[in-house]
Amino acid sequence: MFRLFASALVLAVRLAAVQADDSTDGKKDEKDLTPKEMFKEQVRKVQSAKDNDARTEHIKTYTEKFLSYAEKNKDDKGAEALFYVLQIPGGRGAGSPWAKALGMLKKDHVRTTKLGKKLKLLPVRLDNRDTRELVKEIAEHNKDKETQAVALRILIKQSEQAADFAARVKDDADLKEKIDAAKGKEKEVVKQVLDLAAASEKDIKAYKAKLAKELKVELLDLSVGKPAPEVISQDVNGKKAKLSDLRGKVVVLDFWATWCPPCRAMIPHTRKLTKKMEGKPFAFVSISADAQKSTLEKFLKDNDMPWTQWWAGNEEGVIEDWEIASFPMIYILDAKGIIRKRIDTGGQNEAIEKEVEKLVKEAEDGKKSKTD
Repeated sequence: MFRLFASALVLAVRLAAVQADDSTDGKKDEKDLTPKEMFKEQVRKVQSAKDNDARTEHIKTYTEKFLSYAEKNKDDKGAEALFYVLQIPGGRGAGSPWAKALGMLKKDHVRTTKLGKKLKLLPVRLDNRDTRELVKEIAEHNKDKETQAVALRILIKQSEQAADFAARVKDDADLKEKIDAAKGKEKEVVKQVLDLAAASEKDIKAYKAKLAKELKVELLDLSVGKPAPEVISQDVNGKKAKLSDLRGKVVVLDFWATWCPPCRAMIPHTRKLTKKMEGKPFAFVSISADAQKSTLEKFLKDNDMPWTQWWAGNEEGVIEDWEIASFPMIYILDAKGIIRKRIDTGGQNEAIEKEVEKLVKEAEDGKKSKTD
């Protein structure tokens, strides 16, 4: 069945993103566990479950624990527990755990301070109006500046994604044909996103203005056509790595993680692309958001990925600066360091290759004209 948007990742994949391999000290009573500790405990049980029935039961048990914790704790920890519930795949109808968690967030936590990074756990998808409205309320009514800033960044990112989707609909005849053929709920979802895109330019300006004027937060301009900001990371050997060192080459920046299935699915095609571009002004740079560098190192030992590998981690730094909220996230830069294309979903290998070939030819023709 045709789907316009990626479905929710399975729970084990989501949890890998929050360092699920970390363990609690084993000395705490269950009632003393924080939501994050419960979440990690849940992952371990889900990953070690003997079958799907056991996994489903673990998910149900911990969902109830998170909801119970939030009922007893109306502070930022209670809100965190509810955000974890919203990450769990499953039904979203009335009476579902997802609906209960969202309702409790709206009722008890729009003004809760210290949400900050916890708000980033909220899976605000283009096709879900309820979560978008919650973030809007938080951005408008929460008095904590960090929380406001995170909410506004989420809204900016979502508006940009809607605009990108609308541009794809306009330029991709096959996609437009599939949309025209869609029916029912799927058709309604597309209409919502296109309506959102229609207002996105105005919204983005308003959100950025509020960030800059009221909260004194300046965002990097990652728009297509703008110079790419500097990226400072480290390679797998721990040496400092800088994007500016690659100036003069067409660069693909691939923000990814080893736990991300669509990211791993790109590897065979990337292997072919980098082989095809050998000797040309081109660099493919994979920037890992794995929590531990050792996780990346082990993956590279077991998988042939003979191109530039950087590790950024999943906390502060380039991942946060570049507003990477989903994986894979691809930026393609021309030889002058200008952002020429952004791709925020997997499965677009042909689009990446086509853009790279065009920009490499531009770079080679430009170099040739200078020497003639």
